[in-house]
Amino acid sequence: MKILNFTAVEILPALLNENKNQTIRPAWKKPEFARGICINGSPKYDSNGGNPIIEKLPRFSVSEKITLMWNQRSPHKVFCSNCGGPFLKCRCEKRGIALSFRKELGKSVITEVFKIEIGRDTEALKPYWVNIGKILQQADFVEDLPKKDGFRTSGHMFEWFNERYNLTRPKPFWVYRWRWL
Repeated sequence: MKILNFTAVEILPALLNENKNQTIRPAWKKPEFARGICINGSPKYDSNGGNPIIEKLPRFSVSEKITLMWNQRSPHKVFCSNCGGPFLKCRCEKRGIALSFRKELGKSVITEVFKIEIGRDTEALKPYWVNIGKILQQADFVEDLPKKDGFRTSGHMFEWFNERYNLTRPKPFWVYRWRWL
């Protein structure tokens, strides 16, 4: 059974109460070059003709059963519900009311897989947009996406993605939706 791993503390509460039923993952990887030759695929260029990228196929398919995990590579098995760090090493200010949880969050089955493109327009009033298929949507109209992904608002989600992936050049992402078992 394949594993879907999480480490983003921003979505931890939604994972723990099983309100999160979607994740958005990059649909590309950076090319690796050796002696000027790409060794891990045929690079294309992102939407604006800038950075070379290699498109990735979806990792999961519809009806596939998966295991959801928190911080899979950590040697620790129990984590703090406040900060997501190892429970025994946690120094949270809220430690008195913190709960612990195990690394394996649960099992689920994939119900939907589709590709989107997220970009940023620094000159627009609504700076983030999502392209689903051929339909361009402003971020404010895509409230379903952040909610299913465990973010409080679309603004939080888009800022989180922009910090990690620099959305000044639009980038493709795979959206995986699941049903908890």
